[in-house]
This record gives sequence, structure tokens and C-alpha cells, in this order.
Amino acid sequence: MSMTEILPPEILTAAGNAWDKAHERQETASQGFGSAALFGALDGAVSEAMERGGVGFNGLENRIANPEIRELFERDLEDYETIFAGAGIDMPTPAELARGGIDFGRLAELKEKLPDHDLVVAPLTLPLDTLGQLVSTVAQDETVAENPFKADYSRAEKGKGLYVPIPDGMWDRAMASITQSWRLPTTDGEYKWTAFLLPNNSETLGDSPSYIKVAQKDRITAPAPGYIAYQVHRARMGMPLLKLHHRSKRVAPAVSGEFNSPYADDHDTYALIADWDGFYSEIYVVTANISLLESQNQSNARSFVDVRLCAPVG
Repeated sequence: MSMTEILPPEILTAAGNAWDKAHERQETASQGFGSAALFGALDGAVSEAMERGGVGFNGLENRIANPEIRELFERDLEDYETIFAGAGIDMPTPAELARGGIDFGRLAELKEKLPDHDLVVAPLTLPLDTLGQLVSTVAQDETVAENPFKADYSRAEKGKGLYVPIPDGMWDRAMASITQSWRLPTTDGEYKWTAFLLPNNSETLGDSPSYIKVAQKDRITAPAPGYIAYQVHRARMGMPLLKLHHRSKRVAPAVSGEFNSPYADDHDTYALIADWDGFYSEIYVVTANISLLESQNQSNARSFVDVRLCAPVG
């Protein structure tokens, strides 16, 4: 492959300009211009392009062949950047994410095969207060058309639009379980960013297998921060939020790995589950007792909670 096929157009232009200026100053190759100065010009042009988000570096042009999916991913990445900015978090550029191991080319290929899935980009774990701020910022954004978050009905304490009535200590244990079980690439740094695909409609998500009927080693599910960020993204895009709840039984996806209770006299294992509550206009996250669900399944006892595997694709 030639240099012109590898480098983005603006880099080639910068290198050509540097060469022309050198010749104008009569700095010929024999007088020391040659490769050293040319590569210097290239390095400078590359650095400048990366800083300003130039084509081929911070963009997805050289990573995704399908123009429709590339445009879709660019739109989604821009929106996730806005969402996390609402919580005071600077999202890495696509180039930085790629250097951290996120393969947007592979995700785009998977999207072609799975049109009923969407891109999710988020930190693997986040403090609960930060997620509350993230949701609250969007919930109070009057520019969001037909904003589904309504303050008059929300029960949320950590931030309007997000209701998480779980015992103290459980959130941190849930985040630790996510980190321990996660198998997809993550970046280094303060926030461990990751990217994956999730079902983009309630029917596809509802067809996911029962969490307790999947072998424990295969219980890899979407992390709570990613699930919440995706629901907020849907709200900003004017799409209905994913909802699995049924009148006679609570159906909800798991959004964490399994973890122990912080209480010494409680020996059961738990997982976080989440869903959209249209009545209260909020995303809710609660704990499900996995030990109890497994025992009910073994004894064929009726359970009022149906936990589904919300498997990330990546």
C-alpha cells in the first residue's frame, strides 16, 4: 500500500507544502532537507491533525467502510460525548478509544449483521452520584423534544430521572462485580471506557435468555453505567426507552455481575437489575436476589421477578 493510500489527505497536503517551502528556500535534499525534514513535517502535521480531530485520526473514516454505519456511529459518539459532559466527564476521542483497544471496525461489522442493536460507549463503572447527575442533566434539558423524564412524578433522590433504592454498600460491590467479570476491551485512565452493542428494542431485549438459566461463567451482562447512558441516549434521540416490565411479573435485564451482601448475616448473592418506569418517568435500578431465584427455579416455585441476560455484543 502506498503512502497516499495510508495517510489522510490533509497530512499529504501538509507534507507537500513543507517540501515546497523547503525548495523555495533552496534547501535541497543534498543540503540536508531530504527525509529528515520531510518526516519532521509529517510528524508536525500528524500532531496538528490529532489535536484538532482531523480526518483519519479522531474520525472513523479509516476504520469503518460502510458510510451509513459510520455516519450513525459518529452521531452516537457525539451524543455520548454530550451526555457525559453533563456529568463533568470528558469522553475520549474515537482515536483515543481505538488506541485503548476499542475496535470500531469490528463493532460496525457487527452492527451490519445485527441491525436490531445499537452502539453504547461508556465508562465500565461510575459512582452512583455521577450517574444521577448525568441523568438529571438530561431530564432537565428543555431542548430535548418530548423529554420522557417528568419531574412531577420522579421518586429519584440521587438525581431526577434515576431511582436507585438499594442498601448502602451494594453499589460499590456491584461495580466491583462488573470489573471482575467484564471481557471486552477497556481503556486505561481514570475512567475505564468500553464500547459494545445492545438490543435497540424491547422485543429483542425481551427475547434474551433467563439470567439464572445461563451457566454462571457465561453470565456476562451490560454494565449499569452503559445501560443507563444508552437509555438517556434514546431519550435525547427521541426514541422510546426500553421497557420490559409486565403487569403480573417484573421482567428486567441484569446490569451487573453477582455480588455478596454487605451484611454479615446475609449469605445470598445479588445482581443489579434495571428498567424504565413509565408511570414515575424514571430509570430504576434495584437488586435481585439471585440465590433466591435459583432456589425457586430448582423447586419450580413461582417467581415474581424474571431477570434477563442483557448480553453486550462486541
